[in-house]
Amino acid sequence: MNKNRRDITTIVLFGLAAILLVLGTAGSSQAALTYFSENYTAQIQIYDIGVTLTENGNDISWRNYTGSGDIWNENTGVLLEYMLDEAAGEKLVPGKAYPEALSVKNSGTIDQYVRVMVYRYWEDAQGKKTNELSPELIDLNLTGNGWVKDEDASTAERIVLYYTGILTPGETAPAFSDTITIDSSVAKKFKETRETTGSGTIVKTTYAYDGYQFVLEAETDAVQTHNAADAIKSAWGVDVSIGSGGGLSLQN
Repeated sequence: MNKNRRDITTIVLFGLAAILLVLGTAGSSQAALTYFSENYTAQIQIYDIGVTLTENGNDISWRNYTGSGDIWNENTGVLLEYMLDEAAGEKLVPGKAYPEALSVKNSGTIDQYVRVMVYRYWEDAQGKKTNELSPELIDLNLTGNGWVKDEDASTAERIVLYYTGILTPGETAPAFSDTITIDSSVAKKFKETRETTGSGTIVKTTYAYDGYQFVLEAETDAVQTHNAADAIKSAWGVDVSIGSGGGLSLQN
């Protein structure tokens, strides 16, 4: 890419994760959850910009220019890998908040502004996207912490956040989330059946959302600060104001 066009190009970093909801058939209304995670992938469109997605203080995925030809330093990580103590048989419990501090680090060599888009939705037991459960039952708790939500671009499924400050090389923004919780109501819709046997009566509980899973995705874009308002308009399609100290604010 022509380096003269750096002011209108972006870097995109995708983070994908999914948690499998296993409600199955049990002898009571107690639900159990297991989880799995997918990998991050990344794309780059410009030299000198580098972005790292962090989770709970750990670098998870990054793509940075090495300064030599078209060679990149890349890593693909796993989200939610240490959320549960699988060795101890820990199960994810609806209604319980688990640490999930997500943030962005400038791992490039130039100043930048960053945007994050978080997607949350449900898939049924066949792996198809479903609207039977609200995305809002997947509660990624947002912290504020210098991040502003674009209310016009956000929906129940998609949350769009902008960091209002400039990220200098090596700097990590404050976390835009701190916990993730699956609403306990997903385990409360069930049907009980009774079966009489020679040894007594067996009560079976069937959960309405057996096999459902929720999906959480995070997509981060970075734009360099040179001609920032025009670059952000071109890359992200939004109008912003840049203050004298470099602070970003959305225009209504």
